[in-house]
Amino acid sequence: MNLWDIQADDWDQKLLALAAEGEKGGVLALTAKLGDVERTHGKNLGGISPWFIDRFGFNSGRPPFHNCSNLV
Repeated sequence: MNLWDIQADDWDQKLLALAAEGEKGGVLALTAKLGDVERTHGKNLGGISPWFIDRFGFNSGRPPFHNCSNLV
């Protein structure tokens, strides 16, 4: 499930309400757990863990970017 509304570039409030239903603190607590989202598309968010390099063969010289395949 993707709680992010891609077109609105923000959390989907209806889905947040469904996901937080019955939980202490509700939507506010859930969004606090999810945290802030970097909205600068294509920004380098840091390096990749050596574990992923060893396990999956990622290139350590290339920064990881958001997987856009889940946006389709």
